Amino acid sequence: MICANLREKISAPEAMASGLLTKVVPACHLEQETQHFAERLAAMPTKAIGLVKRYMQKSFESTLDEMLENEAYAQQIAGQTADHKEGVRAFFEKRKPEYKGN
Repeated sequence: MICANLREKISAPEAMASGLLTKVVPACHLEQETQHFAERLAAMPTKAIGLVKRYMQKSFESTLDEMLENEAYAQQIAGQTADHKEGVRAFFEKRKPEYKGN
């Protein structure tokens, strides 16, 4: 949904339906849900997450060709990490990976 008036408020269900949100929680559960989300992020491979954040920010001012080059570079860097090797091992061993941030 595109709002003509940027100050126009939309409801949580409308924001959810338009793809602006991925989850809606009651205010009383916000702290708990935020903590859970932070723990999930912290359990991910930190180098890969950092690369995603960096190139996501660059995407707003880059061409598609530049972003494809950036993605190839990021894949090369992430593919050389110990976390990548752990992720591949865990996949083949059918277990949850234990990332260390390396």
